[in-house]
Amino acid sequence: MANIRSADKNIRKANTLKMHNQSVKSRIRALRKKVIAAIEKKDATALLSEFASAADKAAKTSVSKPQHVYSKGDGSWGVKSTGASRARSVHATQEQAIKAAKSLAQVYHSELIVHGRDGRVQERCSYEDSPRSGRVQ
Repeated sequence: MANIRSADKNIRKANTLKMHNQSVKSRIRALRKKVIAAIEKKDATALLSEFASAADKAAKTSVSKPQHVYSKGDGSWGVKSTGASRARSVHATQEQAIKAAKSLAQVYHSELIVHGRDGRVQERCSYEDSPRSGRVQ
């Protein structure tokens, strides 16, 4: 039963990350079908282990771009990913924008970069899983 909970947790994690790699997503779907079939046959231990490792791999290979909080110049604050041409969301205050960007950075296991009104970086926080990233919660 613990293996089923672990697999479900990994399914939710993979779905939350909104993985960009379609081949990994299709592999997880195929493994999920195998797990469900194996559960019905009471032979799920090996498949659950394979599924859990595939979900972990998918979560680690998803595209994760840093989230930037920046002043839009009109008094509002925007949140956008590195390389994006426009804001993902716009907020009245910097604090609101930081809160929104922080939740995105946590979901995508990426970095939060806060810029001041002058455009200079004021703060950086990493929510990546790698040991050298210094993940902050």
